[in-house]
Amino acid sequence: ENSDFMGGSDIFAALSIRFHFSDDDAFNSPYIEFGTRYNENSLKFKRTETIVGGSSVTIRNTNLYMSLGYQTYTEGIIKTTHEFYAGFGLRYMTFDKYKSRYDQNESKIIYEKFNERGRLITPTIMIGYAFGFGF
Repeated sequence: ENSDFMGGSDIFAALSIRFHFSDDDAFNSPYIEFGTRYNENSLKFKRTETIVGGSSVTIRNTNLYMSLGYQTYTEGIIKTTHEFYAGFGLRYMTFDKYKSRYDQNESKIIYEKFNERGRLITPTIMIGYAFGFGF
């Protein structure tokens, strides 16, 4: 494991509204969806001997998106559902910032945590497929 971090996702939440283009069968039709997703990751540095001000990094993502998709299902002994979608949106990310300095007394680089968070807005693209078993 070559990563400098340990940890994983802490929080995930999503909210969306979906409009189907078919009035008679919403489970077998194209749709348009508008939504938001939020996730937060708290990662810890593996090596803490050169970290000052906290050994964890918190990354928060908020996504606003629009997607187009098609949802269908099969019938028979084993019912399955299939969903194909593609979309785009914006991601607003905040993260803990660190600055580095060289400590001549100890001959190593020290990383100090800032009191402010970094901010970044980026475009996003979603392409996906979901498979499920019906009942």
